[in-house]
Amino acid sequence: MIVIIDDVLPEDKRIGVKDYFSSSPKVRTNHWHSGTFNNFLTDNSPLSDLVKYAARFIDIRNMVGCEYWGHYQSKPNWHIDIDEKLQIKTGEISLPLCVIVYYPIIENLVSGNFVTETEIIVPKTNRMLIMSPSIRHMVEDYSGVRMSVAVNIWDYVLEEFK
Repeated sequence: MIVIIDDVLPEDKRIGVKDYFSSSPKVRTNHWHSGTFNNFLTDNSPLSDLVKYAARFIDIRNMVGCEYWGHYQSKPNWHIDIDEKLQIKTGEISLPLCVIVYYPIIENLVSGNFVTETEIIVPKTNRMLIMSPSIRHMVEDYSGVRMSVAVNIWDYVLEEFK
């Protein structure tokens, strides 16, 4: 299942997400935000807005936090979002409750589509994808400006963030 929603955030929050994730290379690496869904209900951050929006479509009541990072001018190859440290350590595959991809800014993009084995989705500024965790996906080669924020919602704390 993939849900595609346009015009997700008000303009000031969209710009806040764009500015936060383009301000430093550090925010482009994985980060962890602890919190149950109830914690996110009272949080006013742009990240919580994305999580609250996803809750309209996927049951995330068991969440304990989310892993998030920005992709700025990057091109992930084919993959499924998993707990990578757990897989390396034990060989076990563990999936998040859901995967969110949000596009705070897309400019002059040529190609760069979000591709699954069954769908091709064109990135668009202020578009959000909410998808089941087992969907294999990648990004096509492109030119132009393409910024996305990835959020994986988990029902346990990942080893690397303990």
